[in-house]
Amino acid sequence: MKQLIYNKRFFVLIISIALLGSLLGYYFLRNNDSLGDFYQNSSLNAFLSNVEELFQVHRENEIIKEKLASSEQISANVKLVEKENRELSNLNQALQDYEQFKPEASTVIGRNDRIEGKWYESIIINKGSNDGIKEGLPVMTAEGLVGRVSNAEENIAQVRLLTSAERTSLVSTNIKGKEEAFGLIQDFDKENQALLLQKLKNNVDITTGEEVVTSPSSEVFPPGIPIGEVMEVESDPYGLTKTARVKPKANFYDMEFVIVLTETE
Repeated sequence: MKQLIYNKRFFVLIISIALLGSLLGYYFLRNNDSLGDFYQNSSLNAFLSNVEELFQVHRENEIIKEKLASSEQISANVKLVEKENRELSNLNQALQDYEQFKPEASTVIGRNDRIEGKWYESIIINKGSNDGIKEGLPVMTAEGLVGRVSNAEENIAQVRLLTSAERTSLVSTNIKGKEEAFGLIQDFDKENQALLLQKLKNNVDITTGEEVVTSPSSEVFPPGIPIGEVMEVESDPYGLTKTARVKPKANFYDMEFVIVLTETE
C-alpha cells in the first residue's frame, strides 16, 4: 500500500514538472524567444538535467527493489531446503535407532484445522493397513513421542496426539534413570505449550531439566522413548502428589514427518 502511494506521488510530481516545462516553453514562444535560447538558458538546463536524474534514480530504485525481492525469496528457499534436510537427516537416524521396532516413516498429510481448538487433537498420515499400520501403535517424530494410531484405513491412518483432550491419550512415564518417579501424561497446557505429568509421588525428588521418557510398565509404548524435559514442578494442595510441566521434545504445532513403530514387543 505504501509503495502504491509512493508511486502515485512520484508520477504526480513528474506530470507537474512536465506541465511546468510546457508553460515555460509557451511563455518563451509567445514572447518571440527562440527555442534555442529557451534550451540554452543555464537555469533551465540545470532544471531539465535534474528532472532526467530524477527519472534515472527512480528507475534504479525499482531495479534494486526487484533484486532485493528476488534475493529474499532465494534466501527463504535456501532456509526451507536446509530445514527439510535437517529433518530428513534426523528422521534417518531415528529409523536406525528404533530399527528393532520395525519403524515405518510417513508424512503428515492432514490436520483438523477447520474447527477452533482442534489443531492439537490429531493428524492424518499417508500410511495405512497396507503398510502394517494398525490401531494402537506408537507414533513419534525424530525428536520424541507424539501419540498413537487411533484409526487405520488401507492407505491412510489417524494419529491421536498426546496433546489431545481425550483421555485415550494417557501415557505411562517416568523420569529417565528414576523408575520410582512414575507418572501419567494426562493433559496439555496450551497457554504454556506444556504436557502435564501428573500423579507423581510427592516424596520423589524431581528437578527442572530432567528428561521424561515412556515407562517400562507401559503396555502401549516401548520403554525409553523421549517425551520432553521438566519445566517446573508443583505439589497438590494436600501434599500427596506432584505435577510437572513438561516441554515436549517434538514440535506438536508443526509436524511434517513421523515414524510409526509397527512392532512394540
